[in-house]
Amino acid sequence: MPVKRTGRKLFLQHAFAVIFALTLLMPFYAILERSDGDIKRFIQAKGDYARLRDSYPAFAATTEAKKTIPPSSPVGITYSPSGIENVAARYSLYPLKLSENPAYLIDLARSVKDPVSFPQRKKLSNGVFIYAKGSSPFLPEKETSAGLSLPGKLLIFFSFALFQTVLGMLVLRLLGIAPRATGYLWSAATGYLVGFCLFTASLWIILLLGFTLEISTLLILGALLFVPLLFFSLGYNLSVNRTSLSKEVKSPLAKMLFALTVCLAGIITLWIISNPVKDWDTMANWAIKSKVIFHEKSLNLQYTQENPNSYPILWPLHIAAQFTLLRGDHDEVALWSSALFFLILLSQLLKGFSFMGAKPLFANICILAYIAYFTSQNPTTSALPENAFLCLLAGLLVSTCLWLKSPEKRQYLILSVILAAGLNLI
Repeated sequence: MPVKRTGRKLFLQHAFAVIFALTLLMPFYAILERSDGDIKRFIQAKGDYARLRDSYPAFAATTEAKKTIPPSSPVGITYSPSGIENVAARYSLYPLKLSENPAYLIDLARSVKDPVSFPQRKKLSNGVFIYAKGSSPFLPEKETSAGLSLPGKLLIFFSFALFQTVLGMLVLRLLGIAPRATGYLWSAATGYLVGFCLFTASLWIILLLGFTLEISTLLILGALLFVPLLFFSLGYNLSVNRTSLSKEVKSPLAKMLFALTVCLAGIITLWIISNPVKDWDTMANWAIKSKVIFHEKSLNLQYTQENPNSYPILWPLHIAAQFTLLRGDHDEVALWSSALFFLILLSQLLKGFSFMGAKPLFANICILAYIAYFTSQNPTTSALPENAFLCLLAGLLVSTCLWLKSPEKRQYLILSVILAAGLNLI
């Protein structure tokens, strides 16, 4: 009888998992359908984000206009009926600033009939006219330098991410949390979150003290954080008490769901990095602040005072630091950062279930449900701080659960406090 009951229970579990997997087909199809166009555009552009950005009408006029307007000139726009085009113009024109008394007027709305105050005009390739005051010349149009190549940008992006990961793992070592005890995947993911919070919060503090955002500032700050942590951690002997993980053998169904999770996560990651910054909230609130911080080399956010400047600063400052390392406001790194945080979030969920002793089948169902339903309704293809927020929240919950599971291990309590501090600043 016990054997029959066990077999029936196993059958019901598998039947439920199969039915649940079938219900995911609709959001899975929705993700494939919504991502297909963006990924194809990215492939056609051969990874050229400038070309990809200009393929969107909202960016085409302002990108071309910037080549003929002198730097620091006050600019105006006639507001288009499309709200997103106005937001995109303000975002992409910067460091050219919109002014109520402009020397140049970009007629996005195509509404200028008798431009008495702007006698000069120039027609852009998409039919939009730029008007200039009598004493304001147009610059001869010239090709802008391409700057860093895509491999160069990727090298700097991953080097910066690796540095923050190492920085955070040194902090974990000082807390007595050994990678061999918790697993290298979770340690690296959590180390990145700790390093991100430590480095960006420290950068925020020194900018408040009056230092400017330069490459030299970032290098000196990195050395001031890394050297002491390395020195103290080398003399720290870790006692490895392995955190109990779920050792249950995965069933074929659990393996199938895990493979589906990996495939879906891969598609979403590709979807994220296939986009330039083009959504309303990112351009209007977050990425524009990163550009302002980078060009002003300080926390002077006067230009964005119409936006909620009371929002936490870590996310735009993190992106601005990468702009500084790249020597240009290459905003694709904002999407790359979102993709990285998305993958870190999945690793936190995966290890969190393992630490709690959850069965692999249950863990895979929960993670797959999160990916399928959350991303189909609220896609992560925006360079918003929500991805970092969810990562820090997941890390906080996992570290808190580890502390509650073993109250004598206070290092997890300290880790929870660090992640909670980062959560409040993100």
